[in-house]
Amino acid sequence: MKMDLNFLLGKFAVERGFISIQQWEEAKVLLETHPEKNILQILVQKRYLTPRQAKNLWKSLQQRRQNHKQIGPYEILSLIGEGGMGKVFQARYLPTGEIRALKVLLPSLVEDFEFIQRSFQEGEILQKLHHPNIVQVFEVFSEHP
Repeated sequence: MKMDLNFLLGKFAVERGFISIQQWEEAKVLLETHPEKNILQILVQKRYLTPRQAKNLWKSLQQRRQNHKQIGPYEILSLIGEGGMGKVFQARYLPTGEIRALKVLLPSLVEDFEFIQRSFQEGEILQKLHHPNIVQVFEVFSEHP
């Protein structure tokens, strides 16, 4: 399973003791056969999590994103601009030192798992596009604890 939100949430649920590794593995299999769902929906459906636990897991994971000068492998250098969906920062990609633009979603949008899942899917599609009139997307990720 690739490193996406479902993976991060499942890993977070195991690390926090909400579910066992076996339950996570079972949920990942179900996720592959039901791509319209997210891992939290499956864990709630299987009664491995309560809806409240799922909501709290999601919020806990996203709280880690706020107020960092480093986000994932990026060092924040300056704010380029902001809009209705988030902020764009000038950032240094630490593995190579390359300067890139980094888009960070607003906290209110980060609480909507379906929106985040769609954003991941769009980002993965955009990574495959290479055109002089389209900004190149290098990666899509969610910072996690």
